[in-house]
Amino acid sequence: MAPLFIPNTTASLRNITGDLSRNITGGRFNGTGGHKMPLAFAVFGYCTIGLVVFGFVGNVLMIGSMFHGKLYRHTTNQLLINLFLVGAIYAALAMPAAAYSTIRLGWHADNGSCRFFGFMALSGCFVSCLNHAAIAVARYLAVVHIGSISKRIQDRVGLVMLVLTWLMPYVVFTFPFFGVGAMYGYKKSVERCQYSSVEAPFVNAYRFIFQIAPIVVMCICYTLIVFKVCLVRTAVGRNKQKDTSLRFKHRFSVELGIAKRTGTVAVFFIVCFLPSVVWSYIPGSIVQDLTENLAPSLYLLMWFGVTCSYLAYLPVNPDLRYAIRSLLKRLRLWPTKRASVGPVIIAPTDFPHNFTETRSKSTRLAASPRPRTLTEHTTGSVKDG
Repeated sequence: MAPLFIPNTTASLRNITGDLSRNITGGRFNGTGGHKMPLAFAVFGYCTIGLVVFGFVGNVLMIGSMFHGKLYRHTTNQLLINLFLVGAIYAALAMPAAAYSTIRLGWHADNGSCRFFGFMALSGCFVSCLNHAAIAVARYLAVVHIGSISKRIQDRVGLVMLVLTWLMPYVVFTFPFFGVGAMYGYKKSVERCQYSSVEAPFVNAYRFIFQIAPIVVMCICYTLIVFKVCLVRTAVGRNKQKDTSLRFKHRFSVELGIAKRTGTVAVFFIVCFLPSVVWSYIPGSIVQDLTENLAPSLYLLMWFGVTCSYLAYLPVNPDLRYAIRSLLKRLRLWPTKRASVGPVIIAPTDFPHNFTETRSKSTRLAASPRPRTLTEHTTGSVKDG
């Protein structure tokens, strides 16, 4: 029986440690089957391990904080939770296999597991891309069509987009399991499980649907939002909206603030994702000399954009930062300052008596818990019985 893809024995750990030392000292070395591995692939493999931990822990923390702070009721926040969930799944299931195969220079498990991890790597990446496009559409409806489209319709559209972002990639990338369009397997040129063979029409189709179209949708939606903001500010400046209610202005400013936050995340994702898309369209004969060193860096940048989108969203959302602090304090993982205990000052009235052997009559009357009678007020004496 073939071993598991994650090395968990002492011998496997010793082999990986030896591979690391040879990668760093030699730059290139003869691996399985006499294949030579550049230093860029070694750096790619070990950086991927750190990105796995960083991406998985961060996305799980984002999801838990949004549920803890009850920030999941908004349609855009639901899509963001979906985005963080994709990043966590991608970091947990797709990237460790790529790191292992890159470091070990080959896939030492069975072919079925390699096909599964190739499927997860491709489908998970494009689910994230479609999620960003769905968030852009949700912001377009909330800002540009504010007041004309009800909240209920926006919620339904958001639910449909949430389902489609998961359904479309996983359905399309199920076809290679049956030999339609491509075949999953270990690809030696990139040292990971991807396609062993692929047909040009299938590649062109999924590149257009899951790469080009979502980026175009994001650009169009956020451009129209900026255009809407300019129109509103121009109309307000010319006093054309004197009858605009304060409630409308407040709602527009809130929706616009959310759009700015999600736009920041979209720009972060496009910057990380677009270079690998452009690289994939360049013929191999032109960039053959750069493939060994530049391709791993571009893949690592793309995976960073898929798994660490929360790094762009966290600085611009104070509510989420507060929810994270609250969650960490509840889990006792956030340092809390203890109040310094100073000297306790006890008032004299807290004592049962005044610690004096002889007290005056007025002092005894003032310390008496019962009310004084009229005779006591006039004569200053205390009646017995």
